[in-house]
Amino acid sequence: MKKTTYILLIVMTSLFSCKNENQGEKLTDRLIGVRWENSDLDFVGFDSTLIYVPIKDMYPTTCAFKYSVKSDTLIIINKTVNAYNLVDFQDTISYLKIKAEKGSVKLELLNNGAKELFNGFENFTFYNSNTIDRYSYYKEKDTACLEQINKAKEEIQNGIFVLCIHPRWPFRQEKEFVELLEKYGIKYKDLGPPPDVLPIERNCYRETMDYYIQKRFGKAFIDSLIKEADMLMVYNNRSEYIDYYACDERPHLPNSRPSYNDNMSAEVDLPIKKFRKEWKSSDGEDMFAVYRPFMDIGFHIDTTGEISNFHLNFFNPELDWNEKYKDQLFKLGVKRIKEDSIWIPGKILGIKVRTNNNVRIHFERKDK
Repeated sequence: MKKTTYILLIVMTSLFSCKNENQGEKLTDRLIGVRWENSDLDFVGFDSTLIYVPIKDMYPTTCAFKYSVKSDTLIIINKTVNAYNLVDFQDTISYLKIKAEKGSVKLELLNNGAKELFNGFENFTFYNSNTIDRYSYYKEKDTACLEQINKAKEEIQNGIFVLCIHPRWPFRQEKEFVELLEKYGIKYKDLGPPPDVLPIERNCYRETMDYYIQKRFGKAFIDSLIKEADMLMVYNNRSEYIDYYACDERPHLPNSRPSYNDNMSAEVDLPIKKFRKEWKSSDGEDMFAVYRPFMDIGFHIDTTGEISNFHLNFFNPELDWNEKYKDQLFKLGVKRIKEDSIWIPGKILGIKVRTNNNVRIHFERKDK
């Protein structure tokens, strides 16, 4: 009798454990692939890791953590697995009770680890921004930001969509990209180079426009347009020369790698002069640098690798004395480049393209 009871107890425990595990798996399935936002636009996301941003949408403190879901309990290891850690946390474990409702989840902090991890969060009800309109639960407190939001929403109601981006340099397909946007009735606004300081200043107008463009056209829409614009750019410019730095694979010499042939040196039989600058480092060490004349020489490379159309882009004589040798140095620089008459053409999307190349030649006087 005791043996039977013991076996029955093991079976019941196993069934209960499996049930909890299955409940956790089902809950995880509902969580994954959703941007869960609260009324302040703090958000959490579930994938192979848990992503959370404890401050507003465009800010940089994004951290990823290992997590698991057991029944209705969310367990998070308070140790970020980001490649570059922006925030340090104690190596503790966070326990949170998680309650999933239609279109939302509620989190309840159960221990000090959870309180530390979610420090700064004020609201713990998170909404499925994929299915619920963000602006039905988002409550912006900043009046300037709210004005930008209302401006964007008013324009959207009138059928005006504006894509605002910080294009990465070089934006080689900009012309074609803007033309494709216009086909879908979307205007384009260039916000200038990407910010290089943190924190990133919010642009609430852009956030609102981005959200509704994505809602209307899909998450992958803009990326797909950029790829299409790239193909159009290559096709439209097949008879033109594209700047070498816009290539996916820059033109280069045989038996070399892209970007390794941007600088060359040439010994010349001319009485050019150089000068030496000496100084001491902050720790008192003797330092020096030698400055020689150099010039940037541009030329064309066609899809067969042949080079032509040499021209001077820039000349730095370093000393006034060297200025009078400019024309001679240019000819000698071209001669140096022509020592390798065939180059490997540049490529965009795996397609060979004609390129306008540039090489910097540093000149050194031959020793007598």
